[in-house]
Amino acid sequence: MTKRLAAVSAATVVSLVVLGGCGGGDDGSDYCKRVKDGAKNTTLSKLDPSKPENLQAFVDEAKKLQAAAPAELKDDYAEVLKAFADPANASAKVTTAIDAIQKYDGDTCGVTYSN
Repeated sequence: MTKRLAAVSAATVVSLVVLGGCGGGDDGSDYCKRVKDGAKNTTLSKLDPSKPENLQAFVDEAKKLQAAAPAELKDDYAEVLKAFADPANASAKVTTAIDAIQKYDGDTCGVTYSN
């Protein structure tokens, strides 16, 4: 289960910053701008998150998203970052966190994700 959660965490950042498609809606926040800019950036999509040397790029982007995120998403990003930092003790809460982030991004920023 821990390998799965680590893979889900890496896939989350990929989906959060790469696989998004911009739709309507955007609250004009720095967070929504970063999410939409990430959806247009293909750099992370070319990295294999299972390789340790690439993992730091995903962690760095998750930290940037957390810093820009509204208060209601800060804990969700913290859960994703915990899964990156300690995959062996990753909580199943990471899946709930991912769902919350993706819902917010869709409802508020107009970004949808391919899973």
